[in-house]
Amino acid sequence: MTLHDVPDARPPVPGRPTIVLGSSASALGSAANALSVTEAGPFYALDLDLRDAWLAPAWHQIASRHATSTVRLRSLWLPATLTGFNVDRRYARITDLLVHGRDDLGLRELIVPRLAAEAPGVNLAAEARAFTKASNGVVRIAIGIRAASLMRHADHLDRLAAIRRTIEEWDLGVALDLTGDIPAGWEAEAAIARLVRRMSLVRLEPWLLPTGQPNLSPAGLLAARSLAMLADQGYSGIISLHTIGGGVLERTRVNRAASHSQLLYDDVLRRFTPAAVDDASRAPRWTSQQHHVFPEYP
Repeated sequence: MTLHDVPDARPPVPGRPTIVLGSSASALGSAANALSVTEAGPFYALDLDLRDAWLAPAWHQIASRHATSTVRLRSLWLPATLTGFNVDRRYARITDLLVHGRDDLGLRELIVPRLAAEAPGVNLAAEARAFTKASNGVVRIAIGIRAASLMRHADHLDRLAAIRRTIEEWDLGVALDLTGDIPAGWEAEAAIARLVRRMSLVRLEPWLLPTGQPNLSPAGLLAARSLAMLADQGYSGIISLHTIGGGVLERTRVNRAASHSQLLYDDVLRRFTPAAVDDASRAPRWTSQQHHVFPEYP
């Protein structure tokens, strides 16, 4: 039995999202922080960003956590190309992670940016398309949109509309990254309305502080507006909570990140189904770490 063969897993309720931890690998390929918070927090799966990592994590680094808990690699964000020193070794590490991720770690989605045909280096977007095609539907592909990059253009809503036409034409999903330094002009409600029918995943910064008070920073306010719009639209895809980066953290900071993640996790459930956290009959499925029952994600 592989890591993603969980017995008696039930499908998520329509209109309710699946919640995963969003994190980044370190430059040299460590995912230790993300794995530790996933184990300590309420999550069963990981949304891992490799766009800024020079080296991908070794697949057995993730698989080793299965000895104590079920940690799945739900989705991977890939850079458009692989260039620079030691490309062959780095490409082999990514390929190894993709194959074992699909076969052993529950990998379900690869997220790639749009890529110009003339871009130099190993074309990972093309490799991802070939890999998902050979996976016979087990792994899907989505176009990743980083809002912070798109906002460099004044016509970002027009660009979103063009992206939507492309993904509809090619029957692709879209993953929206709302982390990082996004200028105030980002129209959260309009952007989500344009993409929600094709949106498989959205990454959010914390909208609550660890104390439970609203995060009044621009990133926190944007996340709160986006989450409210997702709830209004009955979004039932993946919400990735970005509460920890790729640097090495001591155990106390990992525990604080896990506690903060639990707070955000429960708030998402409250917003989408107000009775979910208080209803004892639902709690083991969605909030209890002790029961460790995992929904089968889409």
